[in-house]
Amino acid sequence: MQAFKLFLSLFLVISCTPTLYAQEENGKVDPEVVSRIEEMGKYLRGLKQFEVKSNFTFEIVTEDNQKFEYPGDLHYKVMNPNKLYAELKSDHKHRKYYYDGTSMTIYDPKTKFYGQIAAPDTIAELMEQIENEYKIVLPLEDLFDWGTSKAPTNNIKVATYIGETKFGEVVVEQFAIRQGNIDWQLWVTKGERPLPKKLIYTANDDQTRPQFAAELKWNVDPKLKQKDFEFRAPKGSYKIEINPSEEDVVAKQKAVP
Repeated sequence: MQAFKLFLSLFLVISCTPTLYAQEENGKVDPEVVSRIEEMGKYLRGLKQFEVKSNFTFEIVTEDNQKFEYPGDLHYKVMNPNKLYAELKSDHKHRKYYYDGTSMTIYDPKTKFYGQIAAPDTIAELMEQIENEYKIVLPLEDLFDWGTSKAPTNNIKVATYIGETKFGEVVVEQFAIRQGNIDWQLWVTKGERPLPKKLIYTANDDQTRPQFAAELKWNVDPKLKQKDFEFRAPKGSYKIEINPSEEDVVAKQKAVP
């Protein structure tokens, strides 16, 4: 479980070949790869709005070092700088998050419980607040960190260009990076729209090397509206208090009047 929490804290996860390990010893950092990552971050930060859907898998490691893989789905709608909708579905959790610029609502469709908190003025500040105060880290948080001071590139230990391939009709470039305790692979659309299309994180501080992998489908010209980010309590739902000491802020709460 601790390894997966580490993945979440870095975004919110191919083992490296022996060649890559040797390159780290030699300080092999391809500046062109770093430049492409920086270009991707700049492009993402320049998007006024976008919609992205992702199928992901993550590995959980038991105390006896058995690994289990779990699938999930993620859907983001974003209108910068202060509107966000996220829906997270897995075998064990279904959550919807609504941020309208003034408050954030977390809704559990299964129990029909929801909680609300006052929110800061921007998505970036919201992400920091919910992580620090409520232990909430949304998957693929890197999408909001790349291109900012929260995702520096000067501490990259290895940056390697792997080559080109295709996702359908889209040409992508594959990169391999080592940064901190994480190895990650990244597939980025080639051309004027450098969008991340696939990523894989591997934890190096765990001998079992658990992974998080995700593929992303983008719409950078969605027709989003204010109502996409506003929560309307469904019939039969219950408002609950959010307790900052609980990691799962909805499932462990009781309904309040």
